[in-house]
Amino acid sequence: MRSNRLAIRSIGFLLACLALSAGGCALLYQTIVGDGPMVDPLFDGLAGKKVAVVCVVNSGSYGMESVAEPTAEQVGRYLQQHIEGIEVVRASEVADWIDNNNWDQGDFVEVGRGVGADMVVAIEIESFRLYDGQTLFKGQTTFGVRVIDVEQDHEVWRPPVMSFAFPKGHGVSTTDHTEPGFRRLFIQQLAHHIARMFYKHPLAEEFAIDAAAHAH
Repeated sequence: MRSNRLAIRSIGFLLACLALSAGGCALLYQTIVGDGPMVDPLFDGLAGKKVAVVCVVNSGSYGMESVAEPTAEQVGRYLQQHIEGIEVVRASEVADWIDNNNWDQGDFVEVGRGVGADMVVAIEIESFRLYDGQTLFKGQTTFGVRVIDVEQDHEVWRPPVMSFAFPKGHGVSTTDHTEPGFRRLFIQQLAHHIARMFYKHPLAEEFAIDAAAHAH
């Protein structure tokens, strides 16, 4: 009976969404069915582990010097908030270790051992851009994610290279944001997108992405 009610409510939601923006859909969905359907994590092996989040970038892409550490920090913050029993190594501690050691960026086990982590979530950003033409901000990136078991010296999860855009629809005017402000917002949304791969979350969150671009 409950599943039938949920189906009826979901149909009503879909019809109403024809007249609403993505952000409006998210708000309406949560109003009708609460969190609604939940999305399972793509990888769920971080609970109870000490985890280092490490982000490396392709230095040939625009603006990359300001991307790696804040992305790692934001991903770590979301993981700490949503995964039971996890201990995330402080991003500043990871950055200090990298700065003070002659680290080969391909050896994530080394940095994991250096900061005493059980697991490393490695984020490899291949491309990163903030503009769609001269008058619109639209963040776009391609990236890979890997999870490495430090003790076993073994990669335990590696999905195909992914892409992410924010907003998903049309870009936002450059008069609505400064470049540093939009970069921070884009990194926040990218980090949330990556972190959600590791914990269960409401499907409705996916609808709310574009609304964030117009709320700042």
